[in-house]
Amino acid sequence: MPVPAPGLRSVEVLSDWLDSTPAAEALNALIGTNPAMFLDREPDLAAQVLDWCRHWRRIPRSERRRRAQPLVPDLEARHATLWAQQARLLLSSDEHLAAAEPRLCRLVAALADGHLAEDTEIDALLTAPARTRQELQRDAYGDCLAQRKATVEARWDALNRRARRHTSREHLADAYDNEHLIICGTCHIIYLKAGPNTLRQQDCPNCASTIVDWTDRARLVPLARRLNGIRQRLGEMSQELR
Repeated sequence: MPVPAPGLRSVEVLSDWLDSTPAAEALNALIGTNPAMFLDREPDLAAQVLDWCRHWRRIPRSERRRRAQPLVPDLEARHATLWAQQARLLLSSDEHLAAAEPRLCRLVAALADGHLAEDTEIDALLTAPARTRQELQRDAYGDCLAQRKATVEARWDALNRRARRHTSREHLADAYDNEHLIICGTCHIIYLKAGPNTLRQQDCPNCASTIVDWTDRARLVPLARRLNGIRQRLGEMSQELR
């Protein structure tokens, strides 16, 4: 079956060709890693997809999009159904919600943004979490907290009486954090940007998301807010179906 291989790049290409990201994600999910199964399970839709993609290489982008228009409404409806299924499974996964491990945070972020999660992330909800976010955070910290306490006390002791009236230990601790810490934008694991446990890569080693500076942490979206957004969206979808 001549359909795009699954993966991020195919979703990006399909989004352009279909002129719809939800439709592209739905088609990518339906095809999965087994196009033949898609043909067996969805013969009518698969036939439409085959007919649409038969002349991909010989027609311009605008014509490709025009020919895709009959497919898009059905695929977008499938996207809504698949998204709701994933969201319900997530919200019923109490062990994973309690553990709040990074892969769950990445899944939540995708669903909260209205995207479908990868099959591997959904399948992970069917097994018990390996470690909790708290355990991973302790590993990432190393001896950072002890080092911070020692540094703050040393800096405090070095201040004269007048300086102490205008500087608190909390202020010194904040300054230390600004100097030494970075944080993952998705799972919010905190890492060191200076010292023996320094994170020496650009992306988060636990969820592969972007690392941001500690001073930018206020713009990060908490996990609880993302979960509430998913619940709200599910509720709105249920209202629309009544």
